[in-house]
Amino acid sequence: MTAVALVALAAICAVVVLRERGSYNTSRTVVVAVDTAKLDALSISLADDDTVINIERVSNRWFAVTSQGNVAVRDEIVGELLAAISSVEAERLMTNSESQWSQYGVGEAGGSRVLARGNGRVLADFYCGSVDFDASTRQIWTYVRSDSETAVYKTDGYLNLAITRCVEACKRLMHN
Repeated sequence: MTAVALVALAAICAVVVLRERGSYNTSRTVVVAVDTAKLDALSISLADDDTVINIERVSNRWFAVTSQGNVAVRDEIVGELLAAISSVEAERLMTNSESQWSQYGVGEAGGSRVLARGNGRVLADFYCGSVDFDASTRQIWTYVRSDSETAVYKTDGYLNLAITRCVEACKRLMHN
């Protein structure tokens, strides 16, 4: 009877420790989901260089908003980003602690903040943080946190890459 109780206690402790370290696999939940048909504006803030990129949809065309006016953005650049933010599924819960946000690059001082709006409403507001890459499996993950939550999730996919490509394309357009 004592051995069974010790095994049960050890199992409970292992689950708690794994969950705290982020190794406990949660059921797959959607961290970010944007109905891209309703989306008419994106604002992407980069903490590392204080850049803010504003993109608006006008008559089914996407434009980067600049102080000199609007500059058309290629559909495939915005399309890649829209596909990436349409449904971002959590692979793992990494932490629920605000003190660890900087470790994952999902706070005010790190990563990218994406604000998606449609019909004057906020459709999504989230931070896209650091990227983790496993060379042996060639898998890439991005850490994501919704602005309204403390939880940080490890997400499968190339969200960070899609954001970076869109931002870089918009920067080039704005400086031409």
